[in-house]
Amino acid sequence: MRFQLKKIRHKILLAFATLIVFTGVIVVISQYYMGKSNEYQSLKTQIKDLLNLSLTVQNYQKNFLLIDTKSVPFYKQKGESKNLSEYNKNALKIKKLISKIEKEPLLDQLKIDKNLQKIRQAHTNYNGLFNSLSLKIQYRGFKDYGLIKKMRDEAHKLEVADSLRQFDINKLRRHEKDFLIRKDITYANKLYRFNSQVKQTLRSRLDTLKRKDSLIIKEVETYIATANSYERYFAKIVNIEKEIGLTEDEGIRNQLKQIISDIKLELSILHDTVNERTNNLIWQASLVFLIVILVMLFLSLIVAWYFTQNISAPVELLTRVTKSIASGLQNQEDRLDSIQSQDEVGNLARNFKNLYTQLKNTIQITKEENKKLKEFSQKDAERRWETEGFAIFNEIYRNHFNNLEEQAFEVTAQLVKYTSSSQGGMFVLNDDNEEDLYMELKASYAFNRQKFQKKRVDLGEDLIGTAWREGDTILLTDVPQSYVHITSGLGQANPNCILIVPIKSDDATVGVIELVSFKIYKEHEVAFIERLSQRIASGIIAIKSSERNKKLLAILESEAQDAQEREARLRKELQNSKYWVHKFEQKLNNLSDELLIYRTVINRLYAGMLITNEKFIITKVNNYIYQRFNYKRGELIGESVDILIETDYKNIIDLREKQFKISYRSFQEQVNGEVIDKRGKNYPVKMLSGKLEIDTKIIYIFLFNEDEIIYPSRPVASNPGKGKSLILN
Repeated sequence: MRFQLKKIRHKILLAFATLIVFTGVIVVISQYYMGKSNEYQSLKTQIKDLLNLSLTVQNYQKNFLLIDTKSVPFYKQKGESKNLSEYNKNALKIKKLISKIEKEPLLDQLKIDKNLQKIRQAHTNYNGLFNSLSLKIQYRGFKDYGLIKKMRDEAHKLEVADSLRQFDINKLRRHEKDFLIRKDITYANKLYRFNSQVKQTLRSRLDTLKRKDSLIIKEVETYIATANSYERYFAKIVNIEKEIGLTEDEGIRNQLKQIISDIKLELSILHDTVNERTNNLIWQASLVFLIVILVMLFLSLIVAWYFTQNISAPVELLTRVTKSIASGLQNQEDRLDSIQSQDEVGNLARNFKNLYTQLKNTIQITKEENKKLKEFSQKDAERRWETEGFAIFNEIYRNHFNNLEEQAFEVTAQLVKYTSSSQGGMFVLNDDNEEDLYMELKASYAFNRQKFQKKRVDLGEDLIGTAWREGDTILLTDVPQSYVHITSGLGQANPNCILIVPIKSDDATVGVIELVSFKIYKEHEVAFIERLSQRIASGIIAIKSSERNKKLLAILESEAQDAQEREARLRKELQNSKYWVHKFEQKLNNLSDELLIYRTVINRLYAGMLITNEKFIITKVNNYIYQRFNYKRGELIGESVDILIETDYKNIIDLREKQFKISYRSFQEQVNGEVIDKRGKNYPVKMLSGKLEIDTKIIYIFLFNEDEIIYPSRPVASNPGKGKSLILN
């Protein structure tokens, strides 16, 4: 142990070994808790995936109800569809994922195996209900499939019968359609009641016939049987819809919704349990890490204190002694005797003390020789200082020979810096008005006057005006307290010296330089500034002459250019005004003539006219329709077009899709149709219609005249699908 403490490297190796051991402990603890955390994180991820798969299955179930149940291919393929296929795939994934989670060793530790069993049972029940739902939907059918096809076959038999008015058939079918679209049991009850009334009417008719016409009696009885069959099929469809669920909160749909809700609840419990255990694990790891780090910090402080007392403190003492000896302090080497350690630092202190004793005499001899060299160097430095100064200011004049403001500022700033002044300023003679001559402050550097804050100084005013008038340099070393103050980070202080040098050329003063400093200007500095002022005067005179010439030339060029631009602009505006006035008059005349012609032709050819938007919502109706069909003005605006227009039932507007299917050429072929007045009465019409696109906006136009022959009821068609339809695309 004594051998280790004699060498600094042994002490450092011991400290690093201690740090490495504790680092290894931290690594082992980190690996342990990271492994545990990964297990919990894996289980939490699987639970999250199970929740996502459950939501995906629910989405496919909803898509199946929204899309596949109204798609013909689903019934053609005998209950197969893309959504069903995807549903089965994801249901299988759920089953496999649950089996995988059941194998996790953390289930027993977390006591969540019962929750997982509930989730498995819930998914099993969900799949069974969904399969039952798909079978019921397939049995119910759609259009030309299932019970709906059988019901519609019976309805078609009713449509070709002669025993009942076509209006009653349409009303019966409308109740059927309203129920299938809106899933409201009210419309089913309306159909039952209306069908019962119709059958009662027919039975009363049978009583009046009294067996006289056996053929008619047989037709009426056949119609009654067909109406009963139609009602039975409709009732089966209603019952199936009830079992499925008229809304999401009824029937099988509600059961599926409740199961998904239960699954979400159980998964939330699983997720919260795992998340809580993960947080506890993180807390435990943080606590262990904190304890280890605190212990490591405590040991580090002990090591740091040891090194500070035995290595750093002696080195710092050696450094201070070295600096103090270099600064010229005497007998500082005796402080090295306090370093008594036997390591490298102690040896260095003893060797340095011996070295200093040998160098002490050599330093004394060197100081005497340097004193002789200093006097010679000072004179040489003054000559170099003056030469370098003229070179610097000549460079400024070359770079700023055409701008008085920039030249004045650069010269003033460089002069303040080069002479180590505190602040300075340059005043230039303003001779724009020969009757009012004054000195104007053109540039200042660190200029913070209290007396000379203004930029104008008249002849003979204060020191600046006196130097201008006398033409002599003023060096003021006894500065009044109220003359000027210099502001610095330590506050305000009064300067020790003020130097004011007139800027002269051929005995004519064109400016004044003022410098303020805490130090007294030396003779060679004053002489340098006086010689420099002659060069400054030449620059000021040259720039002023150049600026006068530029101003005169710019005024002449600007006036000539402005005159040309005004002439060209007026000529162009006159030509544009004539052209656009002529074009506007032509377009206005053409548009007025076309609108008058179109309105006259349409009013002559067609009595009724209505316009809808692209969704077949009425936007405009002419007065004829309001007056003829007993509607109030504005009452039809915003209503669907099927409230007013009715055509062959097989091609009527599909209220679910709001799309028209065209079976003739737009605006080129008239078709037979009917218009419904406010009381429900039908009027046969001849109609022309079509679609227009106006500025990317689509509208539909319907034009019609009443048919000359008024039919009490619609004639029976031997072939229902043969007529034209008033349906637009």
